[in-house]
Amino acid sequence: RVETPIQQMRFAYTDDFGATFQSQWYLLNLLGVEAPKGVDAILRLDYFSKRGPGVGLDVDYENEDSYGLFRGYYIHDTGKDNLGPFRDNQPDTENRGRLTWRHRQFLPDGWELTLEGSYISDPTFLEEYFNSEFEEGKEQETLVYLKKQKDNWAFTTLAQWRVLDFLTQTEHLPDLGFQWVGEPLGRLASYFGDSHLGFVRYRPDDRRLFEGATPFTHERLNDFRTDVTFREDTRHELDFPIKLGDVNVVPFTAGRVGYWDGSPNDGSTGRLFGQIGVRTGTQYWRTFQDICSRILDVTGVRHIIKPEITTWLSGTNRDSLELYPFDYGVESIDDFYGGSFALRQTWQTKRGPLGQQRVVDWIKFDVELNVFGDLPRYELPIGRFYDYRPENSIARNHVRTDFQYRISDTTAILAESNWDLTDGDADLFDISYAVERSPRLSYFVGYRRIHDTNSNLLGVGANYELNSKHRVAVRSYFDLERGETESFDITLIRKWPRWYTGLTFGVDEIENDFNVSLSVWPEGAPNAVLGNRRYTSLSESTGIRPER
Repeated sequence: RVETPIQQMRFAYTDDFGATFQSQWYLLNLLGVEAPKGVDAILRLDYFSKRGPGVGLDVDYENEDSYGLFRGYYIHDTGKDNLGPFRDNQPDTENRGRLTWRHRQFLPDGWELTLEGSYISDPTFLEEYFNSEFEEGKEQETLVYLKKQKDNWAFTTLAQWRVLDFLTQTEHLPDLGFQWVGEPLGRLASYFGDSHLGFVRYRPDDRRLFEGATPFTHERLNDFRTDVTFREDTRHELDFPIKLGDVNVVPFTAGRVGYWDGSPNDGSTGRLFGQIGVRTGTQYWRTFQDICSRILDVTGVRHIIKPEITTWLSGTNRDSLELYPFDYGVESIDDFYGGSFALRQTWQTKRGPLGQQRVVDWIKFDVELNVFGDLPRYELPIGRFYDYRPENSIARNHVRTDFQYRISDTTAILAESNWDLTDGDADLFDISYAVERSPRLSYFVGYRRIHDTNSNLLGVGANYELNSKHRVAVRSYFDLERGETESFDITLIRKWPRWYTGLTFGVDEIENDFNVSLSVWPEGAPNAVLGNRRYTSLSESTGIRPER
């Protein structure tokens, strides 16, 4: 049990928030109450000189048959958001905050109940105050979800309502589902089924930020909503695995039937969808015991090759634009055809002291060629192939690569790319080089390009031990497209007899923000920090760590 009442405290200054005080406290310790087993409650007390005071409560709980969380926050905000150009930075209200509750209950006989509820005061609150959750967290939803699962089948019931009118969501009122995965049909085939029956309603963002053509929205965005619509959709697939020597061949066929009592053409409609295809794959390997190099840290090499081919044809009597966009993967499918040709390679070697050697993946290099025919009218800009359901693929002809080279246990090169064959350009490319020269130096250099957003970003960073008392960390991201530095920060870590301090200076050109922050934490407890936790790991190691 944690005895101290304080978990974290931060003092800082930013152009956006002004002088900042943020703190997190163990609530039950403050109240002098014995914490129930599995319950963790954190009280947030904050103040921002340009915004106002804020208070919040984070609760996480878990026991034998349930777990969940609660997130609550309120701030009387008298300032403006800074979210970049073309945005309305004036909040809709000065009384801003959120309430989020998520709970999962395990019931007898294999039943499972999930409850979620979420309220946010305005469209930009989460983006401004809890940006990592806004960018990467689960969507804010209000729903009841009941599931019974046994072996390889599951029955589900989903009731979902849109509470926040600035979100685009589909309501399920309710939706009943049944899934059956990999059911053997003797030795001949395996069966996969996915069926849904219920009532749905499409509710777009009421703000209508943009108008114009866009994928999967019937050439309109946020300019229509639907009435409650009865929907039935059922998909069935049969796989016929065949072993031809070392080659696995799996012919498959899938059929789909759907019905909607409302459509963009103001009438009920049905859809038939059929698909046939074959998946082929094998694996070869060869060992080269005589390949050894102290320079490359290689003791023998095992080369593994996995060629994979998937081809398919499909047909349907309804274009996706003839259906309301209730759910991606249901209404979004079209009758294109295609093929995926992949070559996945791994080179393994042994590393470590003699007698304690271990097998590591030295080099990995995967290449996919994904080509499609009879392309849908609208698609997302970066192509992807999904083997488990080819009709869900993003149908743009492309070559995709994924590369990893572990030069040593402390040095690695990682890269991936997506070359679009339709427009002849690299839609996505990134490469990074990371080095950890313990105990004094670690650094990384990375480059990322995303063609459709004109993003060309170069990132560099380093951690360095100046002496036994001082360490420094530097991070910088430079936009090659605009020729400007997006962000830069430098942190100095100072070791004292029993504790550490970290002083950070940062500039964010995207939000036109300058900030200064101070962190303090005791020796041996980097999580018990007063301030930002981003660089507290430097008290124990100069190694590059994921940013938190």
